[in-house]
Amino acid sequence: MGQRVVDSVNSGRRTEKTEWGLGFLERIVDSLPDGVLAVDREGRAIVWNRAAEEMTGVRKEEVLGRGEYAYAVPFYGEPRPILVNILLGNGREWERKYEKIERKGQVLVGEGFAPYAYGGRGLHFWTIAAPIYDEAGNLLGAVQCIRDIGERKQMEDKLRHWSTHDALTGLYNRAFFEEELRRLEKGRSFPVSLILCDIDDLKVVNDTLGHARGDELLRRAARVIASCVRGSDLVARVGGDEFAAVLPQTDRAAAEEVARRITQAAAEDNAGRPEFPLSISVGTATAEDPGRPLVEAYKEADDAMYRDKLARGAEPREAWKKADEMAFLYDFSRTVQETLEVSEVAQRALEAVLKVTGATSGSVVMLSEEMPGALAAETAATLEPGDEFRVVPAGEVVAAVERETRAVHFDSRPGAGTAAERRPAVAVPLMVEGKVTGVLTIAGRPEGAPFSEEEAAFLTTLGTGLGLTLQNARLYRQLQARAAMLERLIELGQALAGHLEESKVLEAALAGVGEVLGAQWYALCLLDEETGELVLKASSGMSAELQGRAARVRPEGSLLGEVLRRGEPVAVDDTAAAGPGMQLPYYAPEMRAVAVAPVRAGGKILGTLKVYSPVPRRWSEEEVGYLATVAGQVGLALENARLYASLRQYYLSTLQALAAALEAKDKYTRGHSVRVARLGQACARALGLSDEEREQLYLAALLHDIGKIGIPESILLKPGPLEPAEWEEVRSHPVVGERIVEPAGFHPQVVAAIRHHHEDWSGGGYPDGLAGEEIPLLARIISAADAYDAMTSDRPYRRARTAEEAIEELRRGAGRQFDPRVVDAFLRIPAAEMEEIGGGGGALITLLTEVLCSWQFKEMNPVVNPGHIHAGESRWRSEA
Repeated sequence: MGQRVVDSVNSGRRTEKTEWGLGFLERIVDSLPDGVLAVDREGRAIVWNRAAEEMTGVRKEEVLGRGEYAYAVPFYGEPRPILVNILLGNGREWERKYEKIERKGQVLVGEGFAPYAYGGRGLHFWTIAAPIYDEAGNLLGAVQCIRDIGERKQMEDKLRHWSTHDALTGLYNRAFFEEELRRLEKGRSFPVSLILCDIDDLKVVNDTLGHARGDELLRRAARVIASCVRGSDLVARVGGDEFAAVLPQTDRAAAEEVARRITQAAAEDNAGRPEFPLSISVGTATAEDPGRPLVEAYKEADDAMYRDKLARGAEPREAWKKADEMAFLYDFSRTVQETLEVSEVAQRALEAVLKVTGATSGSVVMLSEEMPGALAAETAATLEPGDEFRVVPAGEVVAAVERETRAVHFDSRPGAGTAAERRPAVAVPLMVEGKVTGVLTIAGRPEGAPFSEEEAAFLTTLGTGLGLTLQNARLYRQLQARAAMLERLIELGQALAGHLEESKVLEAALAGVGEVLGAQWYALCLLDEETGELVLKASSGMSAELQGRAARVRPEGSLLGEVLRRGEPVAVDDTAAAGPGMQLPYYAPEMRAVAVAPVRAGGKILGTLKVYSPVPRRWSEEEVGYLATVAGQVGLALENARLYASLRQYYLSTLQALAAALEAKDKYTRGHSVRVARLGQACARALGLSDEEREQLYLAALLHDIGKIGIPESILLKPGPLEPAEWEEVRSHPVVGERIVEPAGFHPQVVAAIRHHHEDWSGGGYPDGLAGEEIPLLARIISAADAYDAMTSDRPYRRARTAEEAIEELRRGAGRQFDPRVVDAFLRIPAAEMEEIGGGGGALITLLTEVLCSWQFKEMNPVVNPGHIHAGESRWRSEA
């Protein structure tokens, strides 16, 4: 910060500007991610930033001002020179304590390890130290930055390890093996023996059972070989299926003994895995002295290993049999892996097995845990010559296979006379990662021939590959189901979002629960906020008697209360076995298994959604998750509907207030809108409009001049002609009226009629200059009724015309200003009714309130299917 700051600090005279500069500098240093410390010329600490505090656990107040290498103690456990001190010329002999150190001009850069940093965990660091000079070039001290490079060190260690090791087995790799041979040739460790091992038939295993099973064999072989040598010996994977052991100071006899131990260890390992045996061919060689290159010994061991491989397959019949089995496994694997449909995989597998074994009947059963401790079986495929030979194994056979994880022999017809009549069968496990996921069963060989243990072992090996393929097919089926479920959830969310009325939301929810969850039995209840009761709103599968008992219930002390308390889904697999507090508030034999999710919006719980089953069953996490998602979607839609209803009610109240203000402002409007509405109703009847259209017309006519609320009374009540600017303001009232009523959620026909009630049939009206049929019909009716009432009413600037004069004016305007069809209907209104309407009127606010209340009630209480939506139990609705 310059000599002035340094001088002022040294002299003790700190100006306000100096204080600000020092504080700013301190904040900069504290924000650095690297540890920063600085010392003055005497070695006293003058900077110790926040990162240094985190590295050492020592606060700056404990360090600043101290010398005698006290700041080194939190790093090294002792006071000793560190890089800043060495840079200042103190303790150069300590340079050797750093792993790396380099001088670059006046800067020192190094790497090292501080064992006491981070509470004793230690710190691998990179560091740099530089001198501090004032503006005159005088040395003031030195600063050092310390960077944590622990992650980089770990990565370097891993890279060094995997550069010399095989990633699959953890043994040394071929590069390290060859380097070790070169090192031993120059050493004094002779005799050196080599043992080469090769896994038999690894390629066939990879091709038939998959590379995952081949990798399992490689790892088993690595463990077996490593367990048979000394810790000082080296074992490496030198090829795809080849391993080598280097045994320094080991003669030929000792090496051959190790080879025998490897063969024996492989046999012992197979005892626990008879269905998936490990076979290792072994060869040995020894270099007695440095005169023989180890590469020659390696070739000798390799030749010996291949002689052992040939000896293992010396019996021609056995070799051909094994080749046939491997060929079948290869073809079988290709056959079943050509499809991802569970039933098709199982059917193809069964056909191939029956063909190779000569059996006539068989089945493939897949297992899943439907209830704790209870297996559910899915018959994926069967092949039978007739119904009387069905060979889906009994539950006790499946349980035995699952429990013992081995083949089980049994008679399809126990107690029958001959072997052919008993039809001996064998059931073998389908395995995935050591767990039984299914059972393959075959029976019906000629003359009742039984299945040998050897055949059972071969079928068990085959079952391992089939189990994995079926598991993949089942996972694919589940993935398809999840994708379809997500699509249905999106569709349900869109359907619910498309409704802003609670009754419509309930209808959409009712349809969606059945479709999305595939449920036949479900119930949706909402909380009555006044009583705290759960009110049944929608259901399926519930009897009328049960609907009555579930119509209003107290949730406390029951499963429903527990869901409301937790605010999360709860599933009960069997209500008969459930403890206190996990039962429903009403007994229902048809509700043996229940899953309940809270219907919520944000942090507010609105009710519950439950699905149930008439029999005990296990609810999967996925099912409960889908139920919670649907309940959340329903809750959000219900809350949106309620918020919309509240907003609309607020807006309608505002609209009523505006109507009241307009009445008070313009005595002419007080009766005009009511008469226009009644005239429009009479005209609509003559035109044959529906009840709904007449209701929309009536409401639009009552509100058609609501836009005049913004026009000054001086214009509305002006007795003389309007100025052009005043006339433009009056012409704006249809658009203003549209903007006022549109947010209230009125039918689009009502809004359009208000906007266009001053359009002319010939196109000369406003605001949009529409013509003929372009003008909405309701607007055309209001236009004629509005004109008639205006002509027959007193205005500030003229007296009223007679009814006959007004009717004649309508006739003349037909086809120009008015729709001829509307005028014709208008002229058909009985004279007595016209007289009664003309003599009446009434308060707009009173009529508007009645109409809006009636309209609200109809929208809030539509006719719904009483068998599904339970409307009669809603307290809030009846009070609305």
